[in-house]
Amino acid sequence: MMKQVGGDHYLRMAVQPWDVVDTWPLEQRIGYYRATALKYIMRLDDKDDRITNAKKGLHLMQKLVATIEEESEWASSRSS
Repeated sequence: MMKQVGGDHYLRMAVQPWDVVDTWPLEQRIGYYRATALKYIMRLDDKDDRITNAKKGLHLMQKLVATIEEESEWASSRSS
């Protein structure tokens, strides 16, 4: 589980959004994490303070990297 940035509202849920998204096919997950990271980058100076938005974007990028690594490992295991 990754650390939530900007509160604990998701952590209080019985099922967290990460858990749902992580059941989706890899390409859908990659698209979700890309789009959500972009959202925080584009609103850097809006909703929350800059550092919070930057940290949220980074958090999503870390999740994106982990998903892409998973995709790469999956592809490698299929070609073996």
